[in-house]
Amino acid sequence: MKRTAFGILFLVACMPACGPSDPAPSTKASLDIELPTDFADLDAPIRVQFEKRHETLDRVLHDSEAPGQRRAKAYGAVGEIHFAYNHLESAEEAFRQAVELAPLEPRWVYLLARVQQDLGLTEASDEGLRRVLELMSEHTPSRLILADRAAQAGEAALAATELEEVLRLDPANAKARVGLATLALQANQPQAALEHIQEALARQPSAAPLHYQAALILRQLGDLESAQRHLARVPAQNVTQIHLVTSDPWMNEIEQLRIGARHHDQRAMRHLAAGRYELAIVELRQALAANPDRIYARHGLGAAMAQLGRTEEALGELRTLIEQAPNHVPSLVLMARILLEVGRSDEATVLIDQALLHDPEDASALRLLAGL
Repeated sequence: MKRTAFGILFLVACMPACGPSDPAPSTKASLDIELPTDFADLDAPIRVQFEKRHETLDRVLHDSEAPGQRRAKAYGAVGEIHFAYNHLESAEEAFRQAVELAPLEPRWVYLLARVQQDLGLTEASDEGLRRVLELMSEHTPSRLILADRAAQAGEAALAATELEEVLRLDPANAKARVGLATLALQANQPQAALEHIQEALARQPSAAPLHYQAALILRQLGDLESAQRHLARVPAQNVTQIHLVTSDPWMNEIEQLRIGARHHDQRAMRHLAAGRYELAIVELRQALAANPDRIYARHGLGAAMAQLGRTEEALGELRTLIEQAPNHVPSLVLMARILLEVGRSDEATVLIDQALLHDPEDASALRLLAGL
């Protein structure tokens, strides 16, 4: 998913109560945003979501007296529903229109940058996030993303500056603490990294991802007993990676729009229980299309494929899941079982050991180990 650089012309729309120095509204012709190509195959409740927002946009665009802000909101609402269900190209076009009509509204600039991030348009996304901070300097989600990008580019000092600013604005922000801990580890300072994680745990003592990170650092420091105590606070079914829920209201609203994955999960469970694996695969693929990070759906997809003898496909799905969720014990055990069935015992042993590291009492992993 590659694209070119940012390319938004910040044509300024007339804001409410315009003064003499305020910009004039854009007169650019509207851009049609089409319904998804698979619209007819979507669940009825999802089709209704799309239809309502598209109908609103159509009404606004046919109203010659509709102000720029109202048009921008209609385009933005269409962009949100397309973004929610991973129709990224059409979401990007809708948000571009919203930004062009209301360039001083940080919400649309931010959501456009997030879509571009998912499309792999790093330069465009970064420029958009910086624009958000020009409009709204206290917007910590933009700073966190820019800090992560700087860290990936080897610009540790810039990343640290952004993270420290996040903590100044939001002292309880655990993600910023994890970011500083990561920078400390990259600088070969595990003790400093542990202190950052402990500071975050002092504010969020039940945050399982922080306990997981603390365990990894303590293992590096050689304190295996303390590491195990932290791992005991990490339920495998809940933690997938070092990913903390932080305050990001605009993206949270996008997430709340997604209703499809849940329905597909429920149908898939019934098909799996009845041994209808082909039908389960169809439902699980649709669940993942609605939300690619849904762990249950990808685990179930791997299990259904294994039941049908589609071994390499099953392993591929589970490998993807484990990369996303390295401590998800059921998937580690399932992948190990599949590998054992095809005679790849060395690879299976590594996965069994990994599963037992996260849950030393997991009965399934222990049974596999005993059978080696």
